[in-house]
Amino acid sequence: MKTGMISRTAVVLAVMLAVAGCSSAMTRKTESVEGARIERQAVIDGIKPGETTRQMVIDAFGPPTSVNSDDGSEKIIYEFKEKKVPVYFGVVENEAARTETSATLEVIFKGDIVSSFRYRASEK
Repeated sequence: MKTGMISRTAVVLAVMLAVAGCSSAMTRKTESVEGARIERQAVIDGIKPGETTRQMVIDAFGPPTSVNSDDGSEKIIYEFKEKKVPVYFGVVENEAARTETSATLEVIFKGDIVSSFRYRASEK
């Protein structure tokens, strides 16, 4: 009776380990990252039109990706892009299931003060 019980326990343990291994077998490998990550809450908390200065924005989000000037206003743009691909068992990459995350923050200044901003994020 003890041998049958040990065998069943061994089988149950083997099945549990196999199931646990399958659930952790997929990871996401970061292929490429461009720019600094821009979090929505940081934008909402950190930018107040009519109050926030250009330097405060740069202190919070770092150097912008690009800067444009037009008709007395200045627009600074932050862009973030990240590509990830699922990897199974550490070796098999699934290119068809690749995900791309992006975020763009555009901040418009009149003088040195934020007049408006726009934040967009997407994942595909």
